[in-house]
This record gives sequence, C-alpha cells and structure tokens, in this order.
Amino acid sequence: MLIEGFRGWGHLDVRPGSHVLVAGVPRAGRTDLITALARVLDPDAARGAALSDLHQRPVVLDGAGSAPAQAVGDVAEGQTEAVAEAPAADVVGAEGTTEEEASGDNSAAGRPDAAVLQRVQAAQVEVTLTDFDPDVQQLLEGVLEPLEASGCASEDPDASADAPLCARLAYRLSYDEEAETLESVVYFPARSNPALGQYSRVPAATRRMLPVVTLDAGQPLQLRAGAGLRRILDERDAKAGTAAFDALAQAVAEAVSVLSASPAVAEAVNAVLAVGGTGERIGDAPLTAEQVGFRAEDGSVAALLRTLRAALHLDAGGMLGLAQHGSTVSAVLSMAEAMLLATVPGAVVLADDFGDQLDAPATEHLAALLRARSGQVWLSTRRPEAARAFEPTEVIRLVRHGGVRSHHQLTLITDRKALVAMRQWHTQLLAALTAPTVAITEGPHDVAVLSMVDRRKPPSSLPLSAHGVRLVASGTGGEGGISQIPRVANLARQLVG
Repeated sequence: MLIEGFRGWGHLDVRPGSHVLVAGVPRAGRTDLITALARVLDPDAARGAALSDLHQRPVVLDGAGSAPAQAVGDVAEGQTEAVAEAPAADVVGAEGTTEEEASGDNSAAGRPDAAVLQRVQAAQVEVTLTDFDPDVQQLLEGVLEPLEASGCASEDPDASADAPLCARLAYRLSYDEEAETLESVVYFPARSNPALGQYSRVPAATRRMLPVVTLDAGQPLQLRAGAGLRRILDERDAKAGTAAFDALAQAVAEAVSVLSASPAVAEAVNAVLAVGGTGERIGDAPLTAEQVGFRAEDGSVAALLRTLRAALHLDAGGMLGLAQHGSTVSAVLSMAEAMLLATVPGAVVLADDFGDQLDAPATEHLAALLRARSGQVWLSTRRPEAARAFEPTEVIRLVRHGGVRSHHQLTLITDRKALVAMRQWHTQLLAALTAPTVAITEGPHDVAVLSMVDRRKPPSSLPLSAHGVRLVASGTGGEGGISQIPRVANLARQLVG
C-alpha cells in the first residue's frame, strides 16, 4: 500500500508479507491508514470524503512572504501544494505548541516572519492485490501485472511469464478551487494516465466482487434493512425472512386492532374527540373511536422492524434489553455479527480500533479468529491483547517525531541471543505498545519500586505516565536482567525509530 498526501500522511509505503496489526502512539495515523485502504477497496467508503483528507503542513515563509523558507511536516516529494491561509500565531507545532512557544523566544527576533498551511492538490492511495481466486482473477483480466519480489508491480516488459500476477487499484482525491468541489476517482493505474487526466475507472460492481470486508461494530441483532443481522438473514434465506416479517406485521395489526377496540382505549379516545366537538370538525363525518387505530410510523414492515430492539434472558433478572446487560455484551455480539459477515474465502478484512469495547480475553480470542479465517487482516488497535494474536513481525507501530509520522516493524530474528530478548515481547513490550517512550529497568522489582515512588510525587509534579513514559523490566528472574537491557532496548528501538 502506498499513500501520498492523504490526511496526516505525507508519504507511507507499507509492504506486509501477511497479516497486519497497526498500533502506535496517539495521532500517529492508525485510523487514517485503515480509512485509506477502505477508500480504495470499499465502494461505500468514498462518501465520507472531505477537504481535510488532503494533507497539509505549516510552512514558514521568508520576510517577503513570497516563497517557503522552512517546511515542517512530511509532504511527499513531488507533490504539488495549494496554500491555505493561516496566521503565524495559530500555526500548531508537533506537540500542540505554537511556533512561538516551540522556539522558546517571545521576542520579535525569535519569531518567524510568516507562516501558512500548505495543502496538497491531490491525495493518492494505491493498493496492490495478489493471490486471487479464479473468479476474481477473471474479473480483473486486462489489468493484471507481474509482481516483483519487492511486493510492487513490475514495469519490466520482459518480466518472467511465471511471475505471480497482481492488480493495482488507486484512489485519487482532488479539490477544484474554482468550482469549490471535491472530486474522487478509483482507477486502474495500469491503464490510466493521471497526468493527462485519463482514468480507467474501477466500477463499483467490480469492487463489490472483491473479497473485502470492513468490520463495522454497530448496534447488534438489528432486523432493520441494512443492519448486520438482516444481511445475514438475507444471505441465508431472504424469502423465508420476508415471510417471517409479513407474518409479524399481520400479527401486530391484529393485536393493535384488538387493542383499539378494547373498551378502556375506546372510551379514552371518544373522550378526546368529544372535547369541543372535535370529532365532528376534523372529518367529513363525525369521528369516533371506531375510526381510530394505531400503527408503527408509516405502517410498513420496515417501520415496524426499526422499532425492534434485542432483549436477552441471561440470568435471574429476566428478559432485559441489550443495553441493560452492559457494553461488553453488546460489543461481543456486535463483533460476532461482523465476523460472520466476514467469512468470505480469502477475504481481506479491515477494522479500525478493534477491541475498544471488548474485555481482554475476548479481544485476543476474536482477533485470533479473524487472523485464522481471513486471507489477510488489517486491524488497528489500542489494545495489547489484540497484538497477542499476531506474530511480532506482523505488528506495524506508528510513531510521531517532530510532527512527522513514520512506521516501524520488527524484522525476523534468527540470532539466538536476540531471541532471548523476544521473551519480553509478550511480557513487557506489548503493554507499552502505545507509549511514546519506554524506560527499561533491570527487573520487575525495580518497576514496582520506581512506580510507587513516581505515584507519590507531589500534585505539582507530573508522573512519568503523564509524559508518555512506560516502565518495563529487562529481566523477570530473581537474578536480575542487567545484561538484557541492551537487547531489550534494541528490540524496543526497532518499534520506536
């Protein structure tokens, strides 16, 4: 996957060998990465396009204000930029400070002459797909290209005929300043020339045929149109589902008719109609309770289904609405529903903020199920339990340094001494997956003592956690682990950059 100028990413080139677990520090771009993938592969995702999707960065201009003197950010090389006005005092630095605060100098001599935000004219996301089943490969006939060992499509006309095939799909978002409109297109780069405005567009029907599933953990067990449970029902037996809904509508209509005719309800309705002759004035003929009925919204089956909510009988409390059972029950059911929809052979599964509402065991278990059942998984998460279901080399950690985003990934370790340090991956480093800084101590006793001292600081002094620092131990045994500190530090550095 290649990103140029999309949201907070000026440039990103990711070439995973298998599954991907995206983690990292806050504001490092987890959601932006998953959203970029969805913009290319999910035909419904482009509806959320906004001007803020175009990458922008603060740029300090020279005294004349005619040309950039210094740029802060990571706009990709070769990207053209449009300038969006921004006063110098409002330009935010890497960690939320103004340029003036970052310089530490409040004098006129220490201030930059001027600063503006520069926005790229177009955002580009390109995805390379491979390992197709025969039906999908036939669907992409004419745009297939040889795949290099580097994971990119080969431009060599003499590429080996035995090379595996791949297909590139790209999403391009641009802003027309004159018309003040956003324009997006998904196209096949192999048959397009963006420089000349020539695009071989990917039909929405083609993208819907791709085995791509976006997990959307919403309110579970809903029967309304478009909801997860309704989609599962329609896929299994749509005709039987329609018959069941019609029977429900008929039963409700009969029950409501009995309700309307009950003496107590009819008496109350007639009392209202009798006030000031209301029943005689609002119709062509005198209106009584016999002409008044009740129904859900517009009376359609769809309106009736929209009012239904799942209820569960889990314990002695009886049948209670799903919300009364707590957020964890809803989250587990929602994720199970989404995973059932993702059971497409060889599917590419996308999920953002996976496990946020789940308990720790459920997060690890469901992540492992997705990884085992899918062709490729792209999950972003804040939970170390989700990462436990993946190989260490499948974890991509996103970081920010000086306001610039970057990504890091562990390489396959074969050195025996380095493998010893890998023991700390699950026991220590996973807990620090979202921490900007890792402080390594000799052993667990040091972590306990230093943490206790840190917590007893006066209120005026912020603890280490407030600065994004996570304490970890290099050894777990009674003999201490001072000799392991360099190896654990090296392992942590691979994920920090």
